[in-house]
Amino acid sequence: MATENSATNKFCRSTDLSNEASVESFFVLRLLKDLGYEDREVKTKEAIEELRIPRGRKREPYKPDYLLFCDNRPRWIVDAKSTEERIDDWAYQCAGYSLMVNRKYSERPVKYYMLTNGLLTRVYAWDQEEPVLSLRFCDFSDASTKFQALRELLASKVARTGWRESRTPVLLHQIRGPREMGEVKKAFVQCHQIIWDSPESVGPQAAFLRFLKLLFVKL
Repeated sequence: MATENSATNKFCRSTDLSNEASVESFFVLRLLKDLGYEDREVKTKEAIEELRIPRGRKREPYKPDYLLFCDNRPRWIVDAKSTEERIDDWAYQCAGYSLMVNRKYSERPVKYYMLTNGLLTRVYAWDQEEPVLSLRFCDFSDASTKFQALRELLASKVARTGWRESRTPVLLHQIRGPREMGEVKKAFVQCHQIIWDSPESVGPQAAFLRFLKLLFVKL
């Protein structure tokens, strides 16, 4: 993982972050305070119920590091990792925990979860695979549009309303490369079909040639 040596954001220096405890103390707790949460609204790991979450056909015990609790309802969760951890590897835990908590309420109060190792922070809607926000260490600045979007999404005043005032962040869609060959094949077929179904009613061979020209230009 790329590091950001000697970088500074509004909460700490990147060199202050290493293990999970430092990420929690120097970054996450300061972030939650900046978002306006009171101490009573931040449930720490010791006060959070451990649940058995799904992992494939099995289940495993898990609880996040923080649960934001507003108006007598859980609203979102945070899990911190060390700077050496790949946070994407642990998304299933937060998603599974959100699912298990939401099953206890008819209104599904847990809307988001955050995964962070301090250097990379991602926010997910609890029932979606792709993150709605992704921020690097230096994005945590009052001048950053990404940080402004994070505030609009997860500020305490929004969570306290039960998300009635929340909206989809501007930075929802992010470009990423395919994770496996199946995604490449699927995208190829979809693009080919769009050209084939165009108002000009070109045949499959002509559509294929057009798609090859498009790929050539992009490359």
